Amino acid sequence: MVRKGSARENILMLLAMSDGQIKKDICREICGSEYYYKRVMQRMKEEGSAATLFGEKPKMLRIRRRGIEVVKERIPWIEERYNQGRLNIKKDRIQRQADVSQVIYNMQLADVLYCPDEKASLKPGGMTEEVQDAGLYYTAWELNKSNNDETRGSRVCGVLYMRGDMYFLYNMEDRNIKFYKKTEQRLQDSILLDYPPFNGRKRPMAIIFGEGYRGMEIILENVEREKKFRMMNHNEFYNRLTPEEGYYYVPNGQKGSLYIRIIRNPQITENIKKNIQNKLGSEVLMFFPIHLPVLKMLYAGDRRMNVVCLEDQAEFVKSYFSDKVNLYTLERNAVERLYEGK
Repeated sequence: MVRKGSARENILMLLAMSDGQIKKDICREICGSEYYYKRVMQRMKEEGSAATLFGEKPKMLRIRRRGIEVVKERIPWIEERYNQGRLNIKKDRIQRQADVSQVIYNMQLADVLYCPDEKASLKPGGMTEEVQDAGLYYTAWELNKSNNDETRGSRVCGVLYMRGDMYFLYNMEDRNIKFYKKTEQRLQDSILLDYPPFNGRKRPMAIIFGEGYRGMEIILENVEREKKFRMMNHNEFYNRLTPEEGYYYVPNGQKGSLYIRIIRNPQITENIKKNIQNKLGSEVLMFFPIHLPVLKMLYAGDRRMNVVCLEDQAEFVKSYFSDKVNLYTLERNAVERLYEGK
């Protein structure tokens, strides 16, 4: 799929979809260069379609009335939300909104559909094969509109439906995210029960987005910290993410778009694995996509393993597991060509 519209239009669409504000770093990445970014921002500010939020971390951009006018034909409900004050700035929601806006941008980079007017139903027969292949992103409020006390406070940033599977999406950026296990489980259960194709799935899958590979370092550091905590709380809480969660980890931004395609096309990865195993004559462990149980296996393992990773993952693997792995690296560009257009 090809993204449409100018950088300015794409930024306004992302602003509208993320409750009115996004990180300025995302805008800079959309523009592609610092020079073009400054030109686009200057134009948006002069026409009154966006304004900078000063004194906030991360640095944010906020949509204004003129920006609402530009996008309201594509997103009819955005003007109503603006008039009701639901796009106004609240400091306790700044980080949450930044997290969601980053996930929306990640979906755009991976050519996943996310605009409301392009959505198809999750009901049986509601999607074409093309839509299922591309993937479909829903914000959490679209799937669970009750917003009751049992599910309020969930850290879910949205849900990705892709080739028959459903993934709950979280964004940890470069920090620990803490959540109450029962709240997350209730939200997931309510969504799965509402959509017949997913009934009976014992455990939903999830994708954790984070800044580069720093997120994986944090997850590994959490292992020892959580042992005592979980014993004291009878495992009713998941205070921090640890590898046994069974989630995938995907870097934010352009680097992560490849990992979404890898998750979307497991057969290609399996073929790569078989070819390498035939050449080596022994079993290998694939480090892409980044499945957190693989981290646990390496962390707790007491024997050397053959590990295959991308060249930009090598430094992380060596720093944590150099005495436990025989490392084989693949050129990222070569791997990207295998998944290109998939």
